[in-house]
Amino acid sequence: MTLTPFQTGQVRQGAVGNDAGWTITFHRETPTGLSPDVALTLTSADYYAAIDAALPDGLGPGAYTVTVQGLIDEHFAALRTAEGQPPLVAKLHLYWRDANTSVGAFFTNLVGVNAGPTPAELTQALVAVLRVTKVRRLTGERTYDTELTLVEQAYARLGQRVAQRFEAATFNAAVQTIAQRTGVDITTWGANPDGTMTRGATEAAGDERAAFGAGLLYRAALERIGGAVQQSLNAYGRGMLLIRDGTVHVGKRPIPYPEGEPKPLTLATGLLACTENGSQDTDPYAATEAGGTAAPRRRAWTLTLKGRPDLKPGDLVRFDPPATDEATTLGSVGAALLGSFAAPFAPSTGELGAGAKLLYLSAARHTLSRTAGFVTVVQGVEVAAAAQAWDSWSDASGVAAAEPAGPTSSPGVAAADAVRRAARAARGETRGLEIGEVRAAATNASGAVEPPAQTETVWEGLVRPDGRPNGARRLPVRREQPAPLPGVTYLTPFAWGGCGLILPRYPGTRVALAYRNGAPDDPVDVGALWPTGHAPVSEPGDWWLSLPVGVASTSRSSIGDTVTPADHDGKVAHDLTDGDGNRVIELGELTVRVGRAQLKGRGQRPARADEADSITIEHAAGGSSIVMKQDGSITITATQIDLDAGNGAVNISGGTVSIAADDVDVQVGNAMNVH
Repeated sequence: MTLTPFQTGQVRQGAVGNDAGWTITFHRETPTGLSPDVALTLTSADYYAAIDAALPDGLGPGAYTVTVQGLIDEHFAALRTAEGQPPLVAKLHLYWRDANTSVGAFFTNLVGVNAGPTPAELTQALVAVLRVTKVRRLTGERTYDTELTLVEQAYARLGQRVAQRFEAATFNAAVQTIAQRTGVDITTWGANPDGTMTRGATEAAGDERAAFGAGLLYRAALERIGGAVQQSLNAYGRGMLLIRDGTVHVGKRPIPYPEGEPKPLTLATGLLACTENGSQDTDPYAATEAGGTAAPRRRAWTLTLKGRPDLKPGDLVRFDPPATDEATTLGSVGAALLGSFAAPFAPSTGELGAGAKLLYLSAARHTLSRTAGFVTVVQGVEVAAAAQAWDSWSDASGVAAAEPAGPTSSPGVAAADAVRRAARAARGETRGLEIGEVRAAATNASGAVEPPAQTETVWEGLVRPDGRPNGARRLPVRREQPAPLPGVTYLTPFAWGGCGLILPRYPGTRVALAYRNGAPDDPVDVGALWPTGHAPVSEPGDWWLSLPVGVASTSRSSIGDTVTPADHDGKVAHDLTDGDGNRVIELGELTVRVGRAQLKGRGQRPARADEADSITIEHAAGGSSIVMKQDGSITITATQIDLDAGNGAVNISGGTVSIAADDVDVQVGNAMNVH
């Protein structure tokens, strides 16, 4: 079989030429997809155009503009969408109409080949499936220009809102429901036979259940699923969502996509310039205890090529980086892009050196015009191998036991904390709500002034998410390489002028941290919460305050860095009001003291009564008191005691009744019986 120059260029992956071509076919959208009928076809055989196509990374809209010179009125009218008409969808194809398959072909094809591609060939040259969002006419150099603005069709379709709430037992089922409702082609990767997409084969059915309420964007629903899968698989950096050729990919897709070997980039296959753009974190949470060394970083590169429309986000390429003492540009970029005979761009053998690097492409931009030629610019990060393209966080897994923490003052932990915070600052990260664990609480009972009273030292953060919901109560606190936050204040219902409601914060208390204005260095403890399996059992309607009794004095205000707190296994004081209005108070001792003049000043802790393990009610000013002692006796002390039962009876019984007084006055209205 004889291949046309177009076919040869497409089959020989990466071959570039000198005669760039483009074709855009337009279709009307239908409720189930695209109309098979082509409403309009524009090609480079009929018009000059300037095309700028920035393909999205992830589930983004991309940025696409097409400016066609001298578009006739008939074609312009076909591009307009009247009110009530379905949107117009464009399939963008870019290609070389000739191809440099050999040195001889390079010189033979300098004049270009004008044969148009067949429909089958166009399928190979598809760059994106787009929705036309704006069409307008501009004044050009000689004629009117027509400018089209476009976004990814899948992105636009996923911009619909959920009309009716729906649930799904697995993420895969949820994705299929979204695909059915939006008419978007969605492919899932890594689904288990039961439809689940997250790890944990031993977990009960329904653990992956997803529910999406009315009004939510379908796009946001997919992003939630992608985030959960990413966390569960501990696979970061490359994203679990990707739009390619009009299809949305959800899950841990193969790299390189869809399969095969990395694409070689050489001078013969269009590579013109290599620019290193610093590096990216592979694990912002990693640091070793011994040396405080952060995890390896991936070098980032920008590559400029003569038009390579086959390169898209998600691809894996191989290239030779320039030596450090060499220029990053290979030959005359401008001349080579224009296909100039004078450009030093004759094809080479395409052999890569031993030091060739693998690059995962996270961004691709194709620009084509009659004055600037056909240019492709890609960006990405180095990977050691295709199997190692995904980043993993070194933090403890949500299903594995956490390692004991080293001292928070050690160099390794300090380095880990610095790496984490530097990563946040570099990303411009603002914090919302985080979970932490109290490790020390300052009451300043000893008279110290630092740290301030009623503040805490909190270990911030839980172990890496596992993709399951309700991680705030389920996931263990991160104890390996902890992030200590000293001087954290806590929220209380009342705090003013040295007065207020003081709440206990025992070491080991799980608390929610909010960050003022999103600043990572300004947290506030806004409340405590029970981890799963550690909450007390109550009855509906209970208002119940229970406080631990007899906690060891060495564990009340702080615990060691290597200590994992355990639940309280001693006795508890209770104040319970149930749903029927009954109140039960159980205490070790109770003192009620009345007397305005004897009230303590602010910040002065009230003293216990002298009688231990008793109930004492006293009026400090008058010196009167009632003491119910541990041995069962009751002592009433007063300057005067009056008993008045009205017309009722007063009964006094006991083994012995003793009365000692200076005078005894007994008044009887009717009779007095003595037995």
